[in-house]
Amino acid sequence: MKHILIFVAFQFFVLNLIAQNDTTDHRFISKKNESIIINLLNNQWMQVKDPIKTMPVSLGIDIYAFKQLLKKDRTFNISLGIGISSQNVHNNSLPYDSLDVTYFKLIPGGYEYTKNKLTTSYIDIPLEINLVTKSDKRNRNFKLALGGRFGLLISNYIKYVGEDFRNQSKHEVKFKEYRFDNINPYRYGIYIRANYGRIGLAANYSLSHVFKDNKGPDFVAFSYGISMSI
Repeated sequence: MKHILIFVAFQFFVLNLIAQNDTTDHRFISKKNESIIINLLNNQWMQVKDPIKTMPVSLGIDIYAFKQLLKKDRTFNISLGIGISSQNVHNNSLPYDSLDVTYFKLIPGGYEYTKNKLTTSYIDIPLEINLVTKSDKRNRNFKLALGGRFGLLISNYIKYVGEDFRNQSKHEVKFKEYRFDNINPYRYGIYIRANYGRIGLAANYSLSHVFKDNKGPDFVAFSYGISMSI
């Protein structure tokens, strides 16, 4: 399902790039604020200590629907939303539990693998302040959103594809493990999004840890990437 969502979002991104090169005046469809936001993001962790490392690219997705709380077509507005998000962080280690505390252990050297990631998915409630300019002659405007979001964890798992280091074998294996106990059941953080027309940039920063306090590493999640509006 996640791969389908990413494929659809990518197709939408390409079509909008083509549309933004169209110089035809479409003012009769002028629209200030959109209600659907799709973010394709690179997910990372802060406060990761050597020898644990995260990979440079770990893609995830946010899909949000917004409702404006003030009168429509205002320059300044407030929007409340709801949606889902999925974060993948590829890294060189695996989580283990010991005495009700989670720690990460490196995948042993000498074993090749093509995928090793921790995935977390949330239902999010974002609240944002919007600045929206008037449409220009190309029917495009500038939109800036500053907001915060609160999320409830709905799933988490690790996925590994590579040589079977657990059994000290070179045979390729694929496994998933679900529902690690010490991942934070909720999260909260801040974000910024800037769009010109329907394409722009977005960045999220978490104010809560990925794992429960004193129950795991002090990883802090952040992400950045492309934003698209409908």
